[in-house]
Amino acid sequence: MKTIQILGFVTSCYNVIGFGISPILRSPMTKSCTELSAIRCYDKYYQLEEMEDRDTCTTELFLRADGVIEFGDTDGPKYMAAAGSWSVPPGTNDYNMVITRVFSAGSESSDMGEFTFELTKFYKGDMTKVGESVAVTGVMSTSDTFDNTEVEVGYFNMIDATDERLGYEQESA
Repeated sequence: MKTIQILGFVTSCYNVIGFGISPILRSPMTKSCTELSAIRCYDKYYQLEEMEDRDTCTTELFLRADGVIEFGDTDGPKYMAAAGSWSVPPGTNDYNMVITRVFSAGSESSDMGEFTFELTKFYKGDMTKVGESVAVTGVMSTSDTFDNTEVEVGYFNMIDATDERLGYEQESA
C-alpha cells in the first residue's frame, strides 16, 4: 500500500505508475491519497490445510476467476462431492470461502443403513504475499444445526502451490 500525505499548501497528489507520474488530485486542503495493492489470488492452485481439533488434512484447490473452486486430491476424509466459492471484497485482502462436501456413511447391514450428509464450512482469513506467492490464514466455522449460529471449529492455511503444480505438470509431460 502506498500512501502520500498532502500537507498545508501542497496542492497536488501524484500517483507513480511505472516510470510515469500522473496527477490525481488538486486541493489546497490536507488530503490522503491511498493506492491499494490488492493481491491477485485467482487462477492459482493452493494447498488448503485444515486444522480441526487434533486432526489436520490437506486438499488441493484451484481458485477460478469467477469465484468457483475446483477440487483436487485430499488426504482427509473422502467425500462423494464438493462445491465451493470464494470472494475478496474490493480494496481489501479479506478472504472469504464457503465449501460444502457430501459424505457417505453407514452400511446396508447396519440398523442405520447407508446414508449421506452434507457439511458446509465457512473460511474467513487474511491474504498476504510471501515472496511471489500468496498465503491465506484464518478461521473455519460451521453452522450449528440446532440454533443456526456460526461456531468456530478450527483454523486453516492456504499456500499458493501454482509454480510447484505447473512445474510438476511440465516435468511429467
